This record gives sequence, C-alpha cells and structure tokens, in this order.
Amino acid sequence: MIPVQLLVAAAIAAAAFGTAWTAQGWRYDKQISDIHAKQAVALIEAQRQANETTAKLQQQADEAQREHARRVADIRSDAARARGVADRLRNDLATARATLPSATCSAARDYAATVNELFGECAATAGRLAEAADSHAADAMMLQQAWPVQSRP
Repeated sequence: MIPVQLLVAAAIAAAAFGTAWTAQGWRYDKQISDIHAKQAVALIEAQRQANETTAKLQQQADEAQREHARRVADIRSDAARARGVADRLRNDLATARATLPSATCSAARDYAATVNELFGECAATAGRLAEAADSHAADAMMLQQAWPVQSRP
C-alpha cells in the first residue's frame, strides 16, 4: 500500500500543478490581451495617418484642378482675343481686296486676293493651334501638380 503521506503529497503536488497551470494561463491571457490592445492602438494610428495623407493628397488635387480651371479660362480668353485680332485682320484684308479692282494690273489683283485668302486661313489655323497647345500645357500642368509628392521624414 501507498502511505497516506505520499498520497497527500501527490494531491498537494497535483493541486499546485493545477494552480500553476491556471495562473500561467491567466498570465498568457493578459499578455494576449495586451498585444491585442497595442495592435488596436497601432491600427487606429495607422488609419489616422492614412486619413491625413488622403486628405492632404485630395487637397493638393483639388488645388491643381482649381488652378487648371483658371488656366483654361485664361486660355479661352487669350483665344478669344486672338480670334478678334484675326477677324480684324480679315476685315482689313477684305477692305484692301475691295480696293484692288481699281488697280491697273490684274496680276496685282490676283496676288492680293491670294494673299488675302492665305492670311485668313493662316490666322484661323494659328489660333486653333495656339488654343490646343495652351490647353495641352494646362492639362499637363494640372496632372503634374496633382501628382502626390512623398516627403521624406
């Protein structure tokens, strides 16, 4: 038979083992809870930083779009002025052409008519080309300004 003292010692050892096992479980549970809490705080901070970055980039893109709209308005205004100049030039050429019939040389009249047509077409084409080029430059500038720039910490 097993002596009673040995049985009592085994029971005490088993109870101590069970208690230590439970206490160790509680400690690990606390460590896991602490890790979860730290992870949650880090996740919240990362989300806050991402929101700040998003807001900053959106503000930059909005500013670039406002600047683009201003440039496009300036381009349209410049194009309207260029069309006005071209119209005046065409009127001047038309007036000059109207006086050509009184000229004595038919070759001069033909030359003047040809020049009149040519200048009118050139002025119209140059105006359209300038408007397209300015519009392209404004679009490129808007994209350049809207592109995010990463600042180094």
